[in-house]
Amino acid sequence: MSNRLSSKRAWQKKQCYKIYLETQRKSLENAIAGLKPELGCCRNQKQLLEQEQLKLRQRMEIIQKENMLKDAEIEMNKSEVNRLRECCVMMQQGLLQAPLLSCNIDPMQHWYNHPNSYQVAGNGVGTSYIPAEPSHMWIPDAVPNMHGMNMNLPNHYIGSMINDISRPFPNSDLN
Repeated sequence: MSNRLSSKRAWQKKQCYKIYLETQRKSLENAIAGLKPELGCCRNQKQLLEQEQLKLRQRMEIIQKENMLKDAEIEMNKSEVNRLRECCVMMQQGLLQAPLLSCNIDPMQHWYNHPNSYQVAGNGVGTSYIPAEPSHMWIPDAVPNMHGMNMNLPNHYIGSMINDISRPFPNSDLN
């Protein structure tokens, strides 16, 4: 009889333990089911953070490149300032004026020969533009007026524009 009682107790213990494990399984499954949406949310948040991190790294690279370009520009400007300072000092000392005095070029010489012209290149060596006489100038055949209509203008006499303008417009309903 004692064997029966001990085997019955062992069986009951086993049954209790099975029930306990079954309830643990159900509670863990419920916990897992409750954490799945949170896990999805965390994954999305992780993905967004990774994208943001990538964008920030790219932005940092761009800013570093811009800073490098600015530094190079600053160095270039510093060298230009130094060069200009040296030129200024040389001009003050009269070192740069000597080559200019030896050229013997009269800047007004071209003006004396062609008073209605101006120099294009600025070197004083026959590269000037002499405007044409008004009779040789081209005037467009059709000039838009304020109403958007084209008026025909003669190419030979500019003064006749007044006569063309004083004529009534073909579409008088625009006035």
